Amino acid sequence: LKDMELNNLVKRTEDRDAWTRPILGSRNSYSVRVSRGRVINFVLIVLLCLLLSSFQSVALKLSALSWLELDLLLLVVVYLSLHRGFLEGALLIIMIGRVTEIHSGAPTGILTACYLAVFLAILFTKEMFLVATTFSSIILAVAGGIIWKIAFLVLAQRYGILGNTWRSSLE
Repeated sequence: LKDMELNNLVKRTEDRDAWTRPILGSRNSYSVRVSRGRVINFVLIVLLCLLLSSFQSVALKLSALSWLELDLLLLVVVYLSLHRGFLEGALLIIMIGRVTEIHSGAPTGILTACYLAVFLAILFTKEMFLVATTFSSIILAVAGGIIWKIAFLVLAQRYGILGNTWRSSLE
């Protein structure tokens, strides 16, 4: 009897901590369990990226800070590729890319594709090699910046907007 009560308590706790949703709106018995904390975390990351994108497009373009040329969202992309799985990270990267494109006026898809290239490259590297130290994470962040520049130059060439962009991209 005590085992049954314990199982019921565990089941009620699991039901309270997770939502059950059908896969792709199907009516069969298969379902996906999504933690509420994970959903809140997803929304908070999107809001943080919206804030960082706004800050990056306004405050970092001031004359005193323009020499920095920081891409704060690239740091978020590197963090997500190191700490999130493929599906959740890819969805977040797509949302980050769209937010960045809206704030920057870039052609649709170019920044999203660049961020996805960085995400996939770092995710692949993380799976193939041991990334356990802070130094290796820093190396991956630097490599992410290089991958972003290369992906941007390739896509800018494909869009036909390269012109003199390559000179400012190398600075």
